[in-house]
Amino acid sequence: MVNYDIELNTKYSDPIDTGIYLTQGDYGQIQFTLRVKNDGAYVTDAVSATINIRLENRIPVVGNLIKSGNGYVYRLLGNELSIPGKAIADVKFKYSDGRSSSCRFLYYVREDTINDSSIEAGGYVGKLDELEAAAEELVDKFTGYEDIYEKTVKAKDDAIAATQNTINATNAAKNAAERAEGKAVGAETAAIKADEARLQSQVVTGNTQQLMDEIQRKLNAGELNGPQGTSAVITPQTGMFCLAVDPETGDFYAVYPDGGTPPAFEYNSSSGELFLLVDD
Repeated sequence: MVNYDIELNTKYSDPIDTGIYLTQGDYGQIQFTLRVKNDGAYVTDAVSATINIRLENRIPVVGNLIKSGNGYVYRLLGNELSIPGKAIADVKFKYSDGRSSSCRFLYYVREDTINDSSIEAGGYVGKLDELEAAAEELVDKFTGYEDIYEKTVKAKDDAIAATQNTINATNAAKNAAERAEGKAVGAETAAIKADEARLQSQVVTGNTQQLMDEIQRKLNAGELNGPQGTSAVITPQTGMFCLAVDPETGDFYAVYPDGGTPPAFEYNSSSGELFLLVDD
């Protein structure tokens, strides 16, 4: 078994020319060991690893890669070397999180002019036609599945977003209703209090008017007229006094009648209290 180590990188879109030349008839004697870097690290965690080889006559050969160490192995079983010329190998990886990556490389097939161990052209081409049709059907199915998956994921995300929007709108409506209900209760309470105040005002107004009418009636009837009273002039008496403060100077005065005896005071400087002294 002849092994060819091939280093690839998913960051390159153009196929890498390996410079490998193989010969028709080397069936089961050749294998590729592919080590592929993705974002700087070797791919080792792919859930699916496939290879799709396009020969010079555009007929595809599809196979699965076998995980081996930090790479993937593919053994050439015959169809990959059936047509002389350039072969383009497309390597694809799919990961558990839905991501995918790919890279391509070239190898060359030389015509075997010595041995007569190749497959007869007629039957082989017919078989390849069948394989090509089946492969194209599978590719179409896979493409359809990818489209369905993307649409399903988008529909799910849209449904989640719509549900969240509905929840938000419901909560906003609930909060607005609660605020409106609170305002309505407050307005109703204010209206009740205003009505109570109006009724009380009517009662007070009615009582006041009734009292005024009664006073006026008694005045008209002479019921409130009494005998002449004494003069309202106050005659100063001994011992009378009042206290006053001069607003301009802040002086504190005791004012008493002329000719009278001034009142006696005692000031406590510790407590700031002023005492009036009277005889027992």
